[in-house]
Amino acid sequence: MKKIGLILFATIIMGTIIAVGYLLAAATSDASAPENFNGADPFPSWSSLQWVELLELEDFENCESWQAKTPSDIGYSQAKKVAGGPRILYGDPNSTSDGLRDDRRDGHGMYYCLGIKEWTYTRGFTWTEITPPQPILIPSGCKAIYMWVCGRNYRHHMEVWVKTKKDNYEYKIDMGSMNFKGWKRMWAYLPDHVPQYQKHVPQFITLYITRFVIRHDPDEPNGVYYCYFDDLDAAVDLLAHKEYYDGSDMINTSGVERFEEDTPTDPQVITDERILMDQERSEYEKMLRKAEEKASGKSSSTSQTGGQ
Repeated sequence: MKKIGLILFATIIMGTIIAVGYLLAAATSDASAPENFNGADPFPSWSSLQWVELLELEDFENCESWQAKTPSDIGYSQAKKVAGGPRILYGDPNSTSDGLRDDRRDGHGMYYCLGIKEWTYTRGFTWTEITPPQPILIPSGCKAIYMWVCGRNYRHHMEVWVKTKKDNYEYKIDMGSMNFKGWKRMWAYLPDHVPQYQKHVPQFITLYITRFVIRHDPDEPNGVYYCYFDDLDAAVDLLAHKEYYDGSDMINTSGVERFEEDTPTDPQVITDERILMDQERSEYEKMLRKAEEKASGKSSSTSQTGGQ
């Protein structure tokens, strides 16, 4: 009996130590992880050779052709071009300060976003799909996707679905909870399982956004629900989707093999395109040199700090 008591006591002590270690590790990982809801807007950090810039994918200034669809046994939905947008983008109408996208205003000083209206008959695991008139291209080397969303304090979730050009398989990316009021910039990192590179040429895979999905929380009430979208962007590593070698010009600037083109008879056409490719290559090499300088500067400062 004494041995059994000692074994039980040792087991309890070991279990307590393991549990405490697990809780400490979880707390540390949560503290270092980026917040997806509490106002954080992370930008992918530089690694050794990256040139990350924010590229605009859709400004929603001409969104009349977007569609919203809810299964007919669940309810119905509607997409509409409406006036308005985040003040940080278009400025405060009561002040003289300009917004980040103030140049988008039309001749009458107006700016627009995409409005969504839903009506659901019942609670449950329901959803609404919002689709563009055609898939939205994302350059390869995408690190994260951003979009401004005006929420209404419902615990619904936003998803973005992407696919590659060569297959019909779609990948779901969770952009987080819509449980907030007013405009908020939602974002999500592109997970590693979404393919953007392959061994065979062309090695850099282009992605397309096919739809957004609002996934309803079953505990929220049914009835009318509104939300608004604006300014869809992507953080893209510009060095990740370019490659220059003897033979890279056999794929044109649109990523199409020369075999699929109409063979030009005017040599000036080929000359003009090669001049354009040379200009792109020159800009690429400049960015590459700057990225190398930045990376070497980081490594030298790190080694000096470590030496201290």
